[in-house]
Amino acid sequence: MAVSKRLALLLIWPALFLATASELQAQALDLTVHRVGLSLGDSRRVIGVRLNFRDRRLEHVDGVNATIWTPYRPARGVVHGVALGLPLTGARHIQGIGLACSVSAPRSD
Repeated sequence: MAVSKRLALLLIWPALFLATASELQAQALDLTVHRVGLSLGDSRRVIGVRLNFRDRRLEHVDGVNATIWTPYRPARGVVHGVALGLPLTGARHIQGIGLACSVSAPRSD
């Protein structure tokens, strides 16, 4: 299996897991103490790492906000740190680094 296919599978598996969570009325699993730690799903506030399929209720992240799909419009919330997205990332305000990348299938010419 090619490296790009392995990478795509590695990225798709968490997306399927988080997509299921997002269908449950934007719920989140916060593995945090006083909002510090790891958040899985669409939590509102976290200091640490927030992994989500698609941002709907984002208010504030200090740390890393990683999403697998574009945020709902209008973009909301503030990210202080790193905002990662596949294919896009977004927030009302990003203070730090915003990175996005898209994965495309290889061309067969």
